Amino acid sequence: MVVQHTEHEFILSFFEVRPPIFLGPDEEQKEKAAQLKSIKAECVARVIVASERMSDFVKVLQDNLSKYKTKSSQQE
Repeated sequence: MVVQHTEHEFILSFFEVRPPIFLGPDEEQKEKAAQLKSIKAECVARVIVASERMSDFVKVLQDNLSKYKTKSSQQE
């Protein structure tokens, strides 16, 4: 995820990375991985939030995370 902002808005970009599949013995896989120059990340979603609404957006996320953690700890 990448978060950027301008004077009037926040831009949240979400990316998906598809790592390459390496076959063969472990050492051969490590060598192939070491030779990689880059891995492509594709933007799969972009959310733009007005700067005056960002605090509300963060609060909603925090509230939901708190509820999730409470529910998750009760199930253990």
